[in-house]
Amino acid sequence: MAADEVVHLGGLIDRGSDRLTDIGTSVLGQACREDIWRGVDADRFRNAAREV
Repeated sequence: MAADEVVHLGGLIDRGSDRLTDIGTSVLGQACREDIWRGVDADRFRNAAREV
C-alpha cells in the first residue's frame, strides 16, 4: 500500500468516526427528551447517560 493511500484511508476513517459521534450524540439527545420517552426505564437511562 502506498503512503498516499494510507493517508487517504486514515482520512476516511477519521471522517467516519466523526460521523458516528454525531449520530450517537443525536440519538442520545433524542432518547433523553422527556416528551417522547417516559417512565422508569427512561429515567434510569437518562441518569446513566448523564454520568457518561
